[in-house]
Amino acid sequence: LLEKHPGWLLAFKDSETQKALTERFSLEEKEYWHGQIAKLLFRELLPNDVQKSKMVADHLYNIQNDVEGCRLLLNAAITLSRTNSFTTALTYYQKIFDDLSKIKSSEADTLFIETALKYSEIYSGRRDPEKARAIFLEAIAKAQRLGLRKELSLIQTYLAFTYYCQSRYGR
Repeated sequence: LLEKHPGWLLAFKDSETQKALTERFSLEEKEYWHGQIAKLLFRELLPNDVQKSKMVADHLYNIQNDVEGCRLLLNAAITLSRTNSFTTALTYYQKIFDDLSKIKSSEADTLFIETALKYSEIYSGRRDPEKARAIFLEAIAKAQRLGLRKELSLIQTYLAFTYYCQSRYGR
């Protein structure tokens, strides 16, 4: 059914078999298997490089992630940020925010705050300031609720920077 390609890549031998098997799975089953494959790739592939991060993220990007899946996706976003793949990293950050916003727990809120801080490291201030403000405001609310004063101060600083950039450069 599958053939091995270089670097842990497995692919179906023919597209008809892939299509037939894919159609048999429900959406929930597809999400489950994407999550399992991503976790396996993350655990088994060393070192943590761009190719590994991209492979893991490709599976996680298309499903609703739990907190663990969001952590794996955050790792991919951070890795891609370090290689100047900012557009892809920003896409992953947005996916993390979307997924974590649907999870009601202090663990998810803490990861949302951590993700907002990492996001702020690559956010330019001029790219989609409305979206950035919404992210920072949600992170501020979560940090206040959790009593995370240091994180709250940092996020408030990034929010102020966003307002500054908008007033300075328009949008």
